[in-house]
Amino acid sequence: MATTGWPLAEDAPDTADLAKCVHCGLCVNSCPTYAITGLEAESPRGRIHLARAVAEERIPLTEAVQGHWELCLQCRACEAVCPSGVPYGRIMERARAQLDAAPPSRGWERRLIALGCLLLVGSLIWMVFAVELWQWVAARAL
Repeated sequence: MATTGWPLAEDAPDTADLAKCVHCGLCVNSCPTYAITGLEAESPRGRIHLARAVAEERIPLTEAVQGHWELCLQCRACEAVCPSGVPYGRIMERARAQLDAAPPSRGWERRLIALGCLLLVGSLIWMVFAVELWQWVAARAL
């Protein structure tokens, strides 16, 4: 485990996992956030590079670094195309565990956003159900 640079060393991304990435770039084409932003820091290899830099204390765990990790959808599409078998999902889970403990902690903001997303998805499901019900009733009326 990485024990430096992280606020919660016991939950830090594993240095062996971080070292598996050879920065080949095959993951870049499968990453939706990279496709939208075009920023290297928004790609899986960019986020892994940031995690390695934090673990090695080359950069501090700043709000900017946290922002790059927060934008990751954790869809793990990059894992499917990675020839090195980098466990990107596990790395991101552990990196995000650091965000609540790192200043400035915005854990309550992330939880609020997650709740909002759940409410939005829930309302969309109900709207789809209502449309399908309406179509079924309309079909019966004919």
